[in-house]
Amino acid sequence: QSEGVLYFSAKVMEEFSEFQLALEMYKHILRDEATDAEMIQKIGGQFLSLGEVNLAHELFFEAYKAHPDKPEIRFCMIVVKLRLAKVPVEDYLIGKERLKKLLDGSGDKIEILSTLHSLVAKFAEDPDVQGHLGDTYLRLGNREKAAKHLEKMYDLDSFSRVTTLKYASFLMQFDDPDRARALLEKVSDTKKLSPEEICELHWLYANYEFRKLRFRESIDRLYKVLDRDPWNLSYLLLHIRSLSELAKVTGDVVDLESRRSRAVGRLP
Repeated sequence: QSEGVLYFSAKVMEEFSEFQLALEMYKHILRDEATDAEMIQKIGGQFLSLGEVNLAHELFFEAYKAHPDKPEIRFCMIVVKLRLAKVPVEDYLIGKERLKKLLDGSGDKIEILSTLHSLVAKFAEDPDVQGHLGDTYLRLGNREKAAKHLEKMYDLDSFSRVTTLKYASFLMQFDDPDRARALLEKVSDTKKLSPEEICELHWLYANYEFRKLRFRESIDRLYKVLDRDPWNLSYLLLHIRSLSELAKVTGDVVDLESRRSRAVGRLP
């Protein structure tokens, strides 16, 4: 059935006081991948305008688990959380819009940091803000504070593929590659990933194999991303390092093209 029919049916159920049935229909609509942004916002606005914040949280938490990286679901979820925490929604969202402009315009790091701390002081449960704080501290060279905020980001948003890859990248680079690899297993189904996420996944696995001194396996993973982005400096640098270490270990000259043809195929 189309989302419009289900929405109409849910409204009819409400009229006849069949609230649980109506709720299940709304959940079904929000879990559907094809549901458009307008319908998502319509349902969210309906529950929030009626003051049914707890029901809205129940609805959108289910939707978030099904589609954790869908922007409209994420927006409704954060609005619901703000309402539950009794944080002025408009004021907070204006602050986030200001932050977005600063980030898009490569704003001054101190101004960005000040804006981020202002947002966290109002509401500490926004994973996007925690992630930006982690990134900013990392650029400022404070790895300890970056780790704290990136871990908080992941704790708040562990269903998200984007967040999982981001936190895994940090762990792989600075902290615990074995824990990073465990996180990668959560997002290893490439059918659900965008081409960019697939590249990030292979790139992180290549880093893991290099750290474990499995240089051939690292090279095989790198061929999967070099096939798509052959001039990426990060990929090329790790590729050269892997080849160099492999030559030290085996004394062999690696036949690049034959290994490439065996390892890759094409990225989905």
